[in-house]
Amino acid sequence: MNRFNSQQYIDLNPGMYATEFNRTVMILDVKNDKYLVLDEKVSSFFLTFLFQEINLENAYTSSSCEHRFQQMMTTSDLEIPASLKEENIIQLNSQKPTGLNFHVNNKTGGGLEDFIWTLPDKNLYKAVGRSLIIEAYLALLKIDLILKLYNLSGLLAYLQKMSKQQQTKILPEKVEPFAIALDQASFYYFKRVKCLQWAAALASMCYKRKWNAEFSIGVQLYPFHAHAWVEVNHLVINDDPKLPFQLSKIFSSYFK
Repeated sequence: MNRFNSQQYIDLNPGMYATEFNRTVMILDVKNDKYLVLDEKVSSFFLTFLFQEINLENAYTSSSCEHRFQQMMTTSDLEIPASLKEENIIQLNSQKPTGLNFHVNNKTGGGLEDFIWTLPDKNLYKAVGRSLIIEAYLALLKIDLILKLYNLSGLLAYLQKMSKQQQTKILPEKVEPFAIALDQASFYYFKRVKCLQWAAALASMCYKRKWNAEFSIGVQLYPFHAHAWVEVNHLVINDDPKLPFQLSKIFSSYFK
């Protein structure tokens, strides 16, 4: 256990995102493209000392809420598990943290069972404009290029930057042709498209048109599973509608 000096604040290091699933804290380290699961003692410290619940006008779902770091000063008697510093998860700041990079689902069980993401066959034969399929294919290529050059951290930064543009609220139905085109482009893509690339491509197509869309990554434990999807007006596009309720969001394009 390490003791902190007074007059400093605890904050997550850049590129670290945290979530809780059944009282266990999980960390997404986007710079190293890996997940960390904190043990019971360290998770308890996180939930007890580092975060406080805040109310947001536009909560993502009724079963979830956002958390931020408590704006409290560390004291000489506050100790933190050494593993948080050894893994470069936390840092000390002289300024109060203002980030919203910790997400909690208020549930004590559940999760996905035997979930395998595949392209829905029903969309492969639906009529959609050829130009839209080409755009979707190019979007997949761009997402793959960003991942190759800048890894996961570069992709998430790209999506966050695009999502910060002024956006217009739309109905989910307006995005459906783009999802269909993306499914068909994925069918002809030169390699297997995974949920991360698919969701990122759809989100980028929406952001290109300044449409409001949320790109999310959710996780669960026992068994561990991570999945990416897109929501418009809190409705999941072309995927399991229960995802926001079954997984804990560890990243969202809406996060700061």
